[in-house]
Amino acid sequence: MRFNFSYLVIPVVVYIFVGCSNNDFDDYGFASNNIYSSEEAMSQARSLEGGPMSAPAMASPMAPPMPSTRMDSDNRGALETKSVPSPMTFDKQDTLGKIPLQSNLDKEVAQLVSSNRIIVRTVNMGIKVEDIVTALNKISKIATDMEGWVVDSNRVEKNAGRISLRVPSSSLSTSVESIRAIASKIDFENSTSQDVTEEYIDNVSKLTTLTSTEQALLKLLGQSENVKEALEVQKALSDLQEELESLKGKIKFLEQTSAFSLIDVQLSLTPVLIEVDAGIDQRGWSGEVLRFKSFFYPPKGIEDFTFTWDFGDGTLPVTNHRVSSTENVGEKVTATVAHQFFDEKDSPFMVEMKISGVGESGLIEGKDNLIVTISDRPIIEVFAGDTIQIESGKEVEFSGSFTRPKDIDDLEFVWDFGDGSTHFTEKVEGVKTTAEAVHKYKDYRPYPYTATLTVKGDSKLGEVESQAMVSVFVTESKGWVVGGVDIVNSIKTVVRSLLVVANWLLIVLLWLAIFSPLWIGVTVAGWFLWKRFKRFNQ
Repeated sequence: MRFNFSYLVIPVVVYIFVGCSNNDFDDYGFASNNIYSSEEAMSQARSLEGGPMSAPAMASPMAPPMPSTRMDSDNRGALETKSVPSPMTFDKQDTLGKIPLQSNLDKEVAQLVSSNRIIVRTVNMGIKVEDIVTALNKISKIATDMEGWVVDSNRVEKNAGRISLRVPSSSLSTSVESIRAIASKIDFENSTSQDVTEEYIDNVSKLTTLTSTEQALLKLLGQSENVKEALEVQKALSDLQEELESLKGKIKFLEQTSAFSLIDVQLSLTPVLIEVDAGIDQRGWSGEVLRFKSFFYPPKGIEDFTFTWDFGDGTLPVTNHRVSSTENVGEKVTATVAHQFFDEKDSPFMVEMKISGVGESGLIEGKDNLIVTISDRPIIEVFAGDTIQIESGKEVEFSGSFTRPKDIDDLEFVWDFGDGSTHFTEKVEGVKTTAEAVHKYKDYRPYPYTATLTVKGDSKLGEVESQAMVSVFVTESKGWVVGGVDIVNSIKTVVRSLLVVANWLLIVLLWLAIFSPLWIGVTVAGWFLWKRFKRFNQ
């Protein structure tokens, strides 16, 4: 009976799928990471790679020994090395020989790898240095001295840089200490560890299984009876070999990353400290606008500045970049920043000013503090009196009043009468709380004058003042009165009436003058017609 080759290819492909998807590496005797710890395992690895091992040695143990790496759902206990026979055999008619799924790793290897773990360690550091280029060169030399290498590095002008290097895991601590010695300041440092033992063993288990399957497919390829069968096997073999190469790459990557730890270093230039003068301490009222600016002398080559004011009252800091030169050679002054403090209960406030700069000369930093004392503003309540009505030319008496807060001394009041005359000023003596003055308005006007009373005094934080206003209506004077008749006003009325009549007469005359051609023409035409009519009747 003729042998159908497709009956062999289909079970093999199914077997490949099952073997590649099997993640339970306990069935194949892998209990730890160091699969190449014995001579037998090393020989097997070399055969899988097609030559001598090119990956670096495994990482040194990073954790205490563990009795086992995994337990299945049936609680099988500690892992052991096993050899699983193939469920299929083939010869020239029906069998081709037994296909092994797993190499026989001895118990000694299993125990050795179970006492070690594959740990991938990474260290991230941020340091300040005196010179970026010099520090990068020194860190590169550390990588070389430790038999490692620089992964990548870059530098941003003269102010910052970054370098990544790999060093043997056994030299990680020494390398980090050497980098610390280069730094003038360590901004941050953190270390992470990742256990990839299980992932590594899973990959090795899949690799061994797929390698055995590859050998079986190679045998089948050699026994193909026609081109169709050979192509089917070749396609399955090509897919298998592609996955084998991927697994080999993953295994090598895990070996290398565990054997050589990564150190990532961010470098920044150590700034030069400069003196900054934020000004003298200030005192102010709650709600008063206070202004701040600072002076400093930057070294040459520094052009870009950033300064920040933190007012210490819970508001957001204010940042600005504007600076200008002063009359003093080399001195700079920051732009003025205005701020209001509203809660005198938390006074005094510690105000901090920080400035930084960058340029060809490197970096600069500086800061200064000042104290701001805030008090509740004392209020002087002022009353200027009620609305006043007075005839022009007569004196009017002003009488205002005010309160006297206990924290204010040297009170005085000022009357501004609103007609352009000289102000009336008087010091307040004793416990007086009234402000009196006399004034005469000479001119009448149809809308009122506004008189303003200002009361001011001195406090520990400066002058305090308050104001109040009063309207003064000035009427025309009545003049002479005879028999109940105001002669002056009567004369004024007659004069105004005559002026009105004269105004209207002037308007009529103007209109007559404007339309004179018209009415003259009408008059002439009328006279001519009357003459004609008179002759006709005769």
